[in-house]
Amino acid sequence: MKSDKILGMDDKGIAWEILKKNLSPDERKKEMRKRGLDFEKRNMKFNAFFFISLILYALPTFAYHAAIEELRFFAELQVIKFPLSAIIVCIALLIPIAYMDRCAYRLRRKKGGLEGAGHAEEWTLNFIREGPYKIIRNPTYFALVSYFILGTIIFSFILRFTMLTILGDILLIIMVNLTAKYADEPLGIIKWGDEYRQYMKEVPRFNFILGLWNLRKK
Repeated sequence: MKSDKILGMDDKGIAWEILKKNLSPDERKKEMRKRGLDFEKRNMKFNAFFFISLILYALPTFAYHAAIEELRFFAELQVIKFPLSAIIVCIALLIPIAYMDRCAYRLRRKKGGLEGAGHAEEWTLNFIREGPYKIIRNPTYFALVSYFILGTIIFSFILRFTMLTILGDILLIIMVNLTAKYADEPLGIIKWGDEYRQYMKEVPRFNFILGLWNLRKK
């Protein structure tokens, strides 16, 4: 395990050191990797789990329509049906979540310090605490899980919702949680030091209800 000193972390973190240099966005990314902020290998693992989840989602539907004997078991899995009211509720929930995700994306592109790189929370050098980041620390990962869990229910009349769908959701939840945890610690702490430690105490990672409650108290 690397010590904080080896990683270049102090009470302020290292983001301010990178930002004060006259570097291009690509040079800043290279500097981040040199300082121990390389999360691409972890993203490769996430992509692998994401691909497995997609297979689990699609396999029962594909097996049912393809009528391939070798896939008959998956075609005959019991389908879980949802009432129209449940689908409507899921759609209603997705609208504010998608809006929150879009707001977080725009904030990262505009104020993240890497000029346009804003696809995930890790791609920031400036510490953003406004908008959705006042409520939860990882709005993008929260939205990603919501898209798939709610989406599989919304489209259950097209894609067969089975136990494999639930298993795919569970795998995605586990991997997203691990990835978001890594974005917090060590990445967030390395970049912003004690300021991010305090942020982790004040703002939950995914608990949207708790985040709103804390914001209301403030």
